[in-house]
This record gives sequence, C-alpha cells and structure tokens, in this order.
Amino acid sequence: MMMRETEPFLRRTADFSRLEPFGFVRAADGWHYCEPFLDSAFSAKIRIDPDGAVFGTVIDNDLGEEFLPIRTEREVGAYVGAVREGYAAVLKRIADACFVPEAFLFPQTNRIAKALFARYGERPDHPFLKLPSAAVFRFPETRKWYGLVMTLPRATVTGEPAEDSPTVEVLNCKIDPVREPELLRQNGIFPGYHMKRPDWISIVLDGSVPDELVLDLLAASRVFAMRGAKYKTRTAPVEWIVPANPRYYDVDAAFLRENVIFWKQSSDVHVGDTVYLYVAAPVSAVRYRCTAVEVDLPYPYRDKNVSMKKVMRIRREQTYPPEAVPFSKLCALGIRAVRGPREVTAAFSAYMKTL
Repeated sequence: MMMRETEPFLRRTADFSRLEPFGFVRAADGWHYCEPFLDSAFSAKIRIDPDGAVFGTVIDNDLGEEFLPIRTEREVGAYVGAVREGYAAVLKRIADACFVPEAFLFPQTNRIAKALFARYGERPDHPFLKLPSAAVFRFPETRKWYGLVMTLPRATVTGEPAEDSPTVEVLNCKIDPVREPELLRQNGIFPGYHMKRPDWISIVLDGSVPDELVLDLLAASRVFAMRGAKYKTRTAPVEWIVPANPRYYDVDAAFLRENVIFWKQSSDVHVGDTVYLYVAAPVSAVRYRCTAVEVDLPYPYRDKNVSMKKVMRIRREQTYPPEAVPFSKLCALGIRAVRGPREVTAAFSAYMKTL
C-alpha cells in the first residue's frame, strides 16, 4: 500500500514539467516512477498525484512484496537502516530534481503568499529567532503587521483533542470586531490565537477557507496596518473599491438626490482618493467612481445591519451601467471578492481608465 511521503518534500512544490524528463510516466491518477536500489534488492515505487502529493512504497524484489519494516519505528538494525537510507536517497533526488523550494509548508499558504506578492509586491519576513517558521506580512510604510503565519498543532487553535493533532499553518489577521461573530461561523476560522481580542482571528490554512476569502480578509487587515505617521504623509492618491449593499442603503436614489453623499469610512481613505462603489447582488457590478472630498467625520451609529464610527463625503465623478464592470469582470481583473474596503489591483485601475 502506498503511503504519503512528506519529510523530503516539506516547503517544496512539484514542478510537473520536470517529472517526465526525470523518468516519471503519466497515468490517469498522476505520475508514476520506479527505481531499484541497494543492488536492485529493493525498488522504490513513487506516485505523484495531480495536486503534487507524493506517495510511495518499497518493494522487496526477492519476495515481490512490500517491505514494511521501514515504516515501523521499533524495527531497528543495520539492514533495515540501510533500506531506509536507500529509499530516503531516492526521495531526496526526486525532491531536488522535480520540486521547487517554497516559503511555507502547505499549498494554500504558498498560494496566499504568491497572491500577496503579485498584488502588493510584499514578501514575508521572519522576525522571531526562536520561531524561525513564523512569518509576518507587513505594510512597508508603517512596518505594521497585517498577517502572521505560525506552524502549530491544529488542536492548539481549534480546541479539539490534542492527541495526534496534525500540524497546520495558521494565519492571524486583524478584522473589524463587528465581523467577528459572522466570521467565527465560517469553517476554519477561530478566535485569534495568542491575541485574545475580538479584532483578531486565526485562519487554518488547510483549504477549508477559500483563498478568495483569505485574501479579502488580508486586504482588510492591511488597511488597518496602513494607519501610521509615515503612511499619513503619502502624497500619491490611492484607489479603493468599497461594497454597497442595496438591501441596507439605496445608493442609486442617494445619487439621484445629490452628487455628494456621506459614506461609511472603515479604511484609511484620504481626501483626493478614488472610491469605486461596487453594488452587491442583485446588481453585482461597479456602478460609481467617486472622489473623497472630506474624511474622518465622527458618526457613531449602529443597528442590526451596520456599525459606524466615522464617515466620509464622496463626490460622484462617473456612473457605469451594470454591464460595464460586472463581478465576472472584477474576477478577471484580480478582484474576486468585495466584502470590505480594499485597494484595487493594477489591472482594475488600468481597465477603469479605458471606460
């Protein structure tokens, strides 16, 4: 029976273009490879599935059966040790030749890191000498964290039984405390580990939370990290996209009455910034381009749908028909969710200039 092999492939991702040149054969369930070792007394049979997971077994060629002692810790001795070493050498050659180094242990964490670099040009750093696997994503101007990745036993975060708890990578990010009850109902999201505050959550990066939601939460957390003396001295305007829920507020009617309206400000918008309003379902499209003309106006308000501490005044500059920038177009431009204020992508900004 093939078992999943992990140790040689930690922090590595399969480069599928390298498999067949190495000697793997493509099949319906992935790529297969067989290599004899220890003077052909044994064979390593390896399968790499379409997700890049590696499975293997060692065959005793004299008996034509799986050599199970290498899987049992209590089996010791020079002979078993030699077989283990020979098999490990085969796996290492595959890892070195067919896999590329990654910053993190698990696929979703690496996808998120690559998406953040593509969006913001920001890479993680490792500030903790005693925790070299822990990584921090920062907003460069303020050096404040907007994401912290830690490697932990899953039970440490989830409260599940600790026995045989698997190792996971966990992302901590900052949220608006009003969203905490809603987010904690999501599978894979838990109260912030080590934070003990309602404005931090922990996300288990095992695929249970979709990448789009993780990136959306990180975009909102990054807005909190923007706040600081250095950022407030910025001179270049920023372009934001902000959700508008027609069930709670009729923005179309508001703009029919006047061209400048008040809007909830939960991000670090400055006067002169561009604010695109994305009207949620059933419209599901960007409808307005606005300019922030006044910001940081105190406005304490809360009902069952909306909580506000401050508002801004935005002036409508352009109105778009619903078919101009629908949600499908947003996805194509690198914005797959608009659950809170976030900076736009470069592709979105360039496209909107053509309208």
